[in-house]
Amino acid sequence: MSTQFTPFTEYIKNKPDPEPVSKMEGFQIQHYGKGETIFSKGARGYAAYVIKSGEVEISIGRGGKKSVLTVLGEQAVFGEVALLTGNHTRSATATALEESQIIRIPKEVFEQYLNKSPRVISACLVAIAHRLNEFSTHECGRPATLERIARILDLLRVHGSTELTYGPTLSAVAKALVKPEDEIAQDLTTMEDFNLVESGQDSDGQQIITLLGGSRFLEKALKVFAMIERVEPV
Repeated sequence: MSTQFTPFTEYIKNKPDPEPVSKMEGFQIQHYGKGETIFSKGARGYAAYVIKSGEVEISIGRGGKKSVLTVLGEQAVFGEVALLTGNHTRSATATALEESQIIRIPKEVFEQYLNKSPRVISACLVAIAHRLNEFSTHECGRPATLERIARILDLLRVHGSTELTYGPTLSAVAKALVKPEDEIAQDLTTMEDFNLVESGQDSDGQQIITLLGGSRFLEKALKVFAMIERVEPV
């Protein structure tokens, strides 16, 4: 059983006032019995959750069989990644393993707290990267790695700008994917070759990465990576 490092866990841990999470404005306490499903893989997700008491199993289906990813305990946060991705789709199933009290955080409330704490944004990179590593069906393939990088860059775009400072971005992506910075730099160069990003300098002379395509950056990137996967040898 584990309490995972997630964006909202980090926010709660660093929250300046001592108000219990269960009493924070907009939060709702829900009760689940043993074996009861909190949400299912593929469903739309419009809330994140904190375990007040009990245990929750996170699982996915593989080849017709259930694969348990983790079992979460008190104070663990889950379900927040669906709120940060474009289609808000659940990538796993959450099931109560015993009588549990679960604090439900609606999407609009979650976003309010997200915007109040910039460090939560960087924590999101770690959570997103772990999910991508867990659910990718081509974990060793380069197109999958490029996709993970693109999704992280798009998360930064959504919560900031299409122009990202190169050094901190490189470091954050490398940390999130647990890869050397020089490998990430090579992948960014590949993305530049495919006209997905552009490197340059801002007015202060800082090196930056510009995501090309604006709000359609990720859509464009996924099409390119699908093309690469079709032509690369298996």
